[in-house]
Amino acid sequence: MKNSKDLIKEHIARLEAVMKLFRENNSDAISALDEAKKALSDKELPADDGRELYEPAVYNALASINSSPVTSKINNVLYHAVSDALEELKIILEML
Repeated sequence: MKNSKDLIKEHIARLEAVMKLFRENNSDAISALDEAKKALSDKELPADDGRELYEPAVYNALASINSSPVTSKINNVLYHAVSDALEELKIILEML
């Protein structure tokens, strides 16, 4: 079982890859985002004390992304939603 820090680092890496694909206007960006969203919604929970921060962090990150009215194509609102989710996860990682 992975700890909270490792899981959040994995989510951050996925979202950073999505952001890079967005900036390149790459058609693979939406597929990468779908994979990142699937990972964020995964029910694998860490067994360490960071769980109390991990659970709301990934829930909020996923909610931020899903707040974009269109998640099936690259757009400015989606870009900012992913960016916000990424920044929130980075803050939680620092807290851990």
